[in-house]
Amino acid sequence: MAEVINVMTNKPEARRANGEPLQPPLLPTTDRIYSEPAKRIATSRPSLRQRTVITPEEARFFLTNNTRNRNLNKRVLERYENDMAEGRWVYNPIDSAIAFDKDMVLLNGQHRLTACARAGVPFEVDVIYNVDPELMRKTDIGVTRTCGNILQLEGVANANNLAAIAGWLLIYENYGITRGTGGNQRPSKAEVVDRVLADSKLPVCFAAVAALKHRAFVSNTLVGFCYYLFSAQDQVACDRFFEELRTGEMLSAENPARHLRERLMAERQAKAKLPNEHLIALCFRAWIYYRQNRPMAQLKTWRSDGVSPEPFPDINLKPKATREQRRISDR
Repeated sequence: MAEVINVMTNKPEARRANGEPLQPPLLPTTDRIYSEPAKRIATSRPSLRQRTVITPEEARFFLTNNTRNRNLNKRVLERYENDMAEGRWVYNPIDSAIAFDKDMVLLNGQHRLTACARAGVPFEVDVIYNVDPELMRKTDIGVTRTCGNILQLEGVANANNLAAIAGWLLIYENYGITRGTGGNQRPSKAEVVDRVLADSKLPVCFAAVAALKHRAFVSNTLVGFCYYLFSAQDQVACDRFFEELRTGEMLSAENPARHLRERLMAERQAKAKLPNEHLIALCFRAWIYYRQNRPMAQLKTWRSDGVSPEPFPDINLKPKATREQRRISDR
């Protein structure tokens, strides 16, 4: 009698006595709802890789047999969920398949399946059955392709810098600097790549920043991010501010650009480095004073914690709706 595996318990209902290879397990016929793609996945021939659409219901079912996997990465899961919910997730045959062993235990794909279940939208993917569990020891050990690598393949110049600037902009716009750098809120690779390809202002800003040659004391990424935002408020003042920051020539003792320059140069030499969000806070604070023509006696470090923490400096850009606000408005 052919063996049938109950995928809910992972136990054999009957065993083949003649030593022949086991047949693929069959889905139990319970009151659960399983579509035809799910049945084809579970009853496909061994080692067959096939392209299919997995629904949220199927994803939840497959996750009930997720007993041989690493812990979920919340940051990765959120990026996948956002991409699926916002229509950026696309079928890619180069990506690794959703993989099951001969007993229908999930071996690979738990983040994608969990994201599908949480986002409530189906996704298209390759699925492979009857994978040897020992192969998982050699899975995901290659070099990960970065956003810059992807953009380079698209022929984008200065791809790494533009990807880094776009990443900061997405954090700022979708979450806020403090939430995006202190928690799990990070843009996905698809978000970053789409932003670089769609935003014509990014290469213009980077070209302006590269011409200023600030790298002696601050990164092009940080300056490019700030330049993008400041130029949206006042292009002339922004160019003058960064030129004074670069040269440091003929600046009064109360000039905010001078204070920022001195702080950044000192930070460059310091052994204990400030986090990037604190450097951005310094730039924001100096810009606020500079744009308002206010004299600055001292550029203080942003106090993010302690007895009396400060709010992050606000440059008074018109705020965009956060991702959470956009989802609520779409309901």
